[in-house]
Amino acid sequence: MRAKSLMTALCVVAGSCGGTTAERPDIARTRPDGATLACPRPFEPMPANACLAVPERFDDPRRLIVFFPGMRLPLTTGSADDLREMAAGATARGYAVLAVFGEPGLCDWSADVQRFLCFPAGDRHLARVGGFLQRLGELLPAVSRRVRSPLGPPLLAGFSNGGFFVALLAAKTQLAAAGYAIVHGGVPDGPIAFPRSRARPTILLAAHDDTFQLAKMQQLSERLNADAWAHDLHVRAGGHTLLSEDVTRVVTFFDQILGTARK
Repeated sequence: MRAKSLMTALCVVAGSCGGTTAERPDIARTRPDGATLACPRPFEPMPANACLAVPERFDDPRRLIVFFPGMRLPLTTGSADDLREMAAGATARGYAVLAVFGEPGLCDWSADVQRFLCFPAGDRHLARVGGFLQRLGELLPAVSRRVRSPLGPPLLAGFSNGGFFVALLAAKTQLAAAGYAIVHGGVPDGPIAFPRSRARPTILLAAHDDTFQLAKMQQLSERLNADAWAHDLHVRAGGHTLLSEDVTRVVTFFDQILGTARK
């Protein structure tokens, strides 16, 4: 299935900030929508406010992870640890990673974070999902051209606010997605149900010391159980950080979905 056709079913939920690109020599730069976007190495700039990391050997078109990271300020790399961890762990196992960033105006729970880039996190944001569909519709064909290969249905992974978004996508849309990984996110706001007919393999990762997100992840697991949506839930020690062990667990789960494993 070609990248453009994948997006016809995508109807379409990220955490830190820091120095400017001028302070970071390891940052690639681009100007989507008239603004500078910082892509930490090994990512390269893509259109539509996104970054792409491609492994040295990309020979399986199913091995594409669309990653929705934590919220961050625009025009900065912020603390890009979540991006670097995902890229390092995934590309080492033969996966390409397309990191898609949020949009302003969706971090609406506090005036302090309204300038941050965030993803839709519940029913109150459903009117904004069309914009993400449009962006993804531009991005997947661009990735296909970059890797010189048609793409299979992507694997979706979200961290923090991005994890809420992935849960929203699974519940509210009919996705051409091969599977879902929701890491330190939670159940979206508003009435939510996960239709069993649209179930895809799903993994949830939480942390004991991440008090707020742990409760939200447990609520998400309970909701999935109530809707007979099979999933794995793993709770590790520590707090609200995307660790290399989280990425390893996600990638191993995706290997199981695809029936492949690569050292």
